[in-house]
Amino acid sequence: YALLFCKVLPRLLRSLNGIDLVFLSFLTVVFLTSSLRKNYNFRITANLMPTLLVQCLPFYFSAKLVHSSPKLNRYLRCTACILLLDVLRKMYLYRAIGIADGQHFLSEGYIQLNALCLMLAPLVMEHKLIDCFLAGVILFAEVSTGARGPLLVAGLLFAAAILLLCRGKKYSKFLYMGLMICAVAIPLSAKFILPALARIMGSSGSLRSIESLLNGDFLKDDARITIASTSLDYIRDHLLIGSGVGNDRIFIHREVWPAVNINGCYSHNFFLEIGMQFGLILGLVLCCLLAFLIIRRYNRCALLQEKLLLIGFVFAGFLPLMISGSYLRWEMFYALMGFAARSDSFGRTSLNEQNS
Repeated sequence: YALLFCKVLPRLLRSLNGIDLVFLSFLTVVFLTSSLRKNYNFRITANLMPTLLVQCLPFYFSAKLVHSSPKLNRYLRCTACILLLDVLRKMYLYRAIGIADGQHFLSEGYIQLNALCLMLAPLVMEHKLIDCFLAGVILFAEVSTGARGPLLVAGLLFAAAILLLCRGKKYSKFLYMGLMICAVAIPLSAKFILPALARIMGSSGSLRSIESLLNGDFLKDDARITIASTSLDYIRDHLLIGSGVGNDRIFIHREVWPAVNINGCYSHNFFLEIGMQFGLILGLVLCCLLAFLIIRRYNRCALLQEKLLLIGFVFAGFLPLMISGSYLRWEMFYALMGFAARSDSFGRTSLNEQNS
């Protein structure tokens, strides 16, 4: 890791811009100011910093260095295969030797979601059968993890991929019509499809997602509803000044989950977490800035490959934060931020590197 960092350091320094300096300065300032709050807990910062420095920020800078090339789709495909094999190893090998059970695979669902998001560009651009097969295997593994949140986002991603594939095609009207028919037919036949899928999976994975679909409570989560209500009450009472980064966990731990480890007590929603930490007004400003950066990057995208990669980062790095996770420890969120903060386009980057 250190050797790789030293190799890419010159390129990384050349790619830095004003947005990067503002972003890094902002992270430093918010952590320092949070430490001055009365209810500050150093253990929370000590738990967050290693993940932020060793995992999240490298994703931020790695996304800045990605450039268009004929090999990029191959790299994305290989990375998706590695993520798939890693999850299958944990699900089947570890279960076979008695190390893990189905409950250990909920976090692996988000890893599979990352793999699906990386496959978006190869699927839409190259139309290879191997990509469709790989995406199907990843989706099956996604269902097997039993995680409902990433499965919901994966469904939205597949819908977006189909719409992108259909765009501009002569037969697009028929594909849209077929998609609408499937959207109606699949829910009506779910009581037949889901039990058959459960029999196919057998004991090879968690049936949590399928059972929740059969019981009609796929989107039901009383704990998250309670957390959301508590977070909204806190934001309403703190319009100007929030709790500070990480200090929101203390409030949720005290009010909602006193029996849960304090590091896992967060809002499970990006907007609520930002609102609690920075207050309503500053939180809205920060959310608007994030939306501005993403929209600006999309409008500056010169190549289809760049647009697809940005959409994949949005599905992997932002949408999951609407239903679970914390942006402070979400690597793909920082990949999205790094990609959105680029000041150049794929085409210009590739041309400059060829000239050099």
